Amino acid sequence: MNQPDEESRQAGRRQAGRRESVLLVWWKWLFYSGLQIVCRLAAVVLFEFRSVGREHTCVEGPALVLSTHQSHLDPLLVGIVFDRHLQSVARKSLFGNRLLATIMRWLNAIELDRERGGLSGMKETMARLAAGHLVLIFPEGTRTPHGRMLPLKAGFLILVRRHRVPLIPMAICGAYEAMPRGTSVVRRRPIRVEVGKPITAEELSTFGQRRRPSPCRTTVGRLRPSGAEPPAAALNR
Repeated sequence: MNQPDEESRQAGRRQAGRRESVLLVWWKWLFYSGLQIVCRLAAVVLFEFRSVGREHTCVEGPALVLSTHQSHLDPLLVGIVFDRHLQSVARKSLFGNRLLATIMRWLNAIELDRERGGLSGMKETMARLAAGHLVLIFPEGTRTPHGRMLPLKAGFLILVRRHRVPLIPMAICGAYEAMPRGTSVVRRRPIRVEVGKPITAEELSTFGQRRRPSPCRTTVGRLRPSGAEPPAAALNR
């Protein structure tokens, strides 16, 4: 008699856990969508925000979004260009602030511990791609200190080649002028974002087997959002 009762209780707990998981996913979706609407309105009002090439964001299935990195505003700026929800890779130090960590977890951000090689973050990124998500990475590894594009790190190529996912290049111009590295003050400056044509895994394989990111850097560097001030300051070709 006790065994069936215990099995029933366990089944009830599993069912309750599934309901909780579904509710949590729904609440996270609602939070992301609401924040996206607010950020879109704020970007237009504060930064005269414009985007070019949004048609390239309409991809099905998993993909890596590859963006230049100018300021703390970048994840929000990239997120408002896509209709689909993005899951960003963020360094572990950003999770040190309890409020910021809570927000990033509600946005399904991926924690990357670079001091330990980033292996767990890499595995989690692979899992998200395998589940069909869009994952945003900043392959420069850090925000630019001078407004020009930094060398790209080659780690993202491993993800692209292992999962055979397309890579969507993006360039941001004006975010450095709006919020340069080393300051928490946001200034009203025009910001433009351009989305490039997706690069397939097959196209990447033609770049050679040395895992050099330079061809991707060239692709990103060619993007010049119209109206950005000044485009040359944001992208070092």
